[in-house]
Amino acid sequence: AGKLGVGDPVIYKGFTVGRVEKTSFDVDTRRALYQLFIFKPYDSLVRTRTKFWLNSGLDLQLNAEGFEVKFGSLESLLTGGVTFDSIPGMESGEALTKDMTNFRLYDDVKQVREGMYDEYIEFVMLFEESVRGLKR
Repeated sequence: AGKLGVGDPVIYKGFTVGRVEKTSFDVDTRRALYQLFIFKPYDSLVRTRTKFWLNSGLDLQLNAEGFEVKFGSLESLLTGGVTFDSIPGMESGEALTKDMTNFRLYDDVKQVREGMYDEYIEFVMLFEESVRGLKR
């Protein structure tokens, strides 16, 4: 995961609902640790299966349909931050019963979605026609 700073926004569906409170580095595990504070009443949105990822404020994608650009809020464009949500198609989990719950911080939402699939088979497909518009 990339770097976050104290005061960076925590975003849910485009709205700032919290802030990064503390950053540190654990020498034993060699991992960056971030403590987030989610404002009330938004703290109830965080569930046991909620996913967190870095928010660059800008999402660039090149796919079969062409080039796609998505912009976040002005604040996220300037400072970045963390976004959280439940992923469509996945259960959101139970309500949290304690503060200071640990979550993994993903690099981006694409990494979150790719992590949903534990089992897969690799294969090659050949197409005689254009695959424009084909989506995952």
